[in-house]
Amino acid sequence: MNLTITKLKVTLFFVGLVLCFQLSAQERRAIRGTVKDGSTGELLIGANILIKGTKTGTSTDVSGNFSLNAGSTDVLVVSYVGYDSKEVSVGSQDVVNVSLSGVKALSEVIVTGYSTQSKKNITGAVGTISSKDLLAVPSTGVSQALQGRIAGVTVAQEGGPGGGTMVRIRGFGTVGDNEPLYVIDGVPTQTGLNDINPNDIESVQVLKDASSASIYGARAGNGVVIVTTKGGKAGTTKLTFDAFMGSQVVPELPGVLNAQQFADMLWTAQKNNGQTPSHPYFGNGATPVIPTNFTANIPVSKQGTNWLDEIFNNAPTKNYTLGVTGGTEAGSYAFSSGYTKQDGILLNTGFERFTGRVNTNFNLK
Repeated sequence: MNLTITKLKVTLFFVGLVLCFQLSAQERRAIRGTVKDGSTGELLIGANILIKGTKTGTSTDVSGNFSLNAGSTDVLVVSYVGYDSKEVSVGSQDVVNVSLSGVKALSEVIVTGYSTQSKKNITGAVGTISSKDLLAVPSTGVSQALQGRIAGVTVAQEGGPGGGTMVRIRGFGTVGDNEPLYVIDGVPTQTGLNDINPNDIESVQVLKDASSASIYGARAGNGVVIVTTKGGKAGTTKLTFDAFMGSQVVPELPGVLNAQQFADMLWTAQKNNGQTPSHPYFGNGATPVIPTNFTANIPVSKQGTNWLDEIFNNAPTKNYTLGVTGGTEAGSYAFSSGYTKQDGILLNTGFERFTGRVNTNFNLK
């Protein structure tokens, strides 16, 4: 009797195991479908389809179609460059058609020489940076805030605080002046950006090729930097105050000889040159007694001063900006004032700037 029960248990075990394999095989089935642009209906070639949580996936062919094996509980993650990713549950579907929408960045409005265009419609080499990105790192000037933010644009500060800034778009274009043309709120200028408070800027666009900057003619031979400042908008009056404080330090100064080491160097150099070492540094200016071992130290009269430590110091920097914006259907206004003070890490250097700006627009009719 016990033997019969044992055989029954073993049989049920194997039957259950076979059923599990059958159910597993039934759960995974061929899923096919297409991926297309949600706004135009255009089929997307090379879109990625991945089963969430696994490395199993595929991509669409030249016709925008795909096929892979998936289970009813799986979730497909569909992605394509320039579009928002989308997750789709398989469920009981055998055909999964997915529509992707463009990412927000491709819908941004970009200011060019001719007009404003949607970013996704621009074919020229145009780089853009928003106010949020400009203020992500505290800086006293717009040019400093552009450093490392736009591909193909090199920014380097010349001189001390408040000094000029070198901006090079795609390298050096001529043997003369390589500065780009700056267009601030539609007004061309070549005075640079140091006079503008970074908090007053809405966006910066850099036109890097001839097709984008052709409207400005020969002046745009080294590229164009278009700056749009903040303006008021219809609605409730908004009062803003921005401030930051920081400190600039020299992380490490080059090593220099102290007075004793300098005297030892002079003494050794004279000795190696076959001379009798003699120098006022050697022992209060008196003629020293030179030991037979020329590597011995000669006491110096003074310890000396490390002038690098004396001329470099920690330098505080601070910036304050107060702004008021608002408007109605009949017009808008924006007022701002700012104060910037940047001490230099080198003694007797620094930069101080007071700014004021008024931006108003009125509809006469």
